[in-house]
Amino acid sequence: MTFLENLGVDKKRWAKVIYRFSTLLTYSRQKVKRTVDFLCEMGLSSENVGKILTCYPTIISYSEKDKLRLTTKYFRSLGIDVALLLLRCPQTFGLSIGANLKPVTEFFLDKGYTIKELEGRIKTRFAILKKSGVKLLLNQVLSLSSRDLEKALKKK
Repeated sequence: MTFLENLGVDKKRWAKVIYRFSTLLTYSRQKVKRTVDFLCEMGLSSENVGKILTCYPTIISYSEKDKLRLTTKYFRSLGIDVALLLLRCPQTFGLSIGANLKPVTEFFLDKGYTIKELEGRIKTRFAILKKSGVKLLLNQVLSLSSRDLEKALKKK
């Protein structure tokens, strides 16, 4: 556990980390180090790596070569800032490119949206939600119509 704390895992939140992903304790130091090295290679500070490991320890279970690098390549092909995505939403790296990411991306691109437009829509909606104190999941933020989003805000 000291090894993980030295990587920035918040020791005050150990119970939550273990509850979320108890298998974390079974991984070798080499496996954890490979994932940490990958995160650092993506441009994340050691503090941010610790935050990711604390809030989403499951990322340790992903194959650096077969999962993390392929997903990184996919997001970069779309012009997405991978370090920022890892910091804000590391669970997206657990999604299947073929079954989840590509179909959703293609759906929006086929509808005429650009990545920048989607980014603007998401940022705008999250700012509104944050200001109002309403919490929604990412899929709700994306899928709700403007009218339904207003209804969700009024329910608060």
